[in-house]
Amino acid sequence: TSSDILLEKELRGFAEFWNFKISYFISQSNAELQAIPPVKFHYANIIQKRINNEILSEYFASHKIDLKLPKNLFLVCGTKSYENQILEYLRNSQVPANCLFKF
Repeated sequence: TSSDILLEKELRGFAEFWNFKISYFISQSNAELQAIPPVKFHYANIIQKRINNEILSEYFASHKIDLKLPKNLFLVCGTKSYENQILEYLRNSQVPANCLFKF
């Protein structure tokens, strides 16, 4: 949930700078999603969809993010199965191992 974001205050502060962009992927049931008020950030956004490989592929393609670049950092936090799914996708997409962080 949005209330479960680790270091949210610090990340929100970073998102005020032009050279730091962040996207939160929040996975919840539709009823819970509608109850969350929209949050506005300068250089961040919240995607309220259940994350899967297709959503990730579309997101990275639409934002022209080259997953192989070491400037991109991926912070993954969630249930064990969620973490495994996301990390597998990122590894298969050739994200450098030193750019992956699991919490």
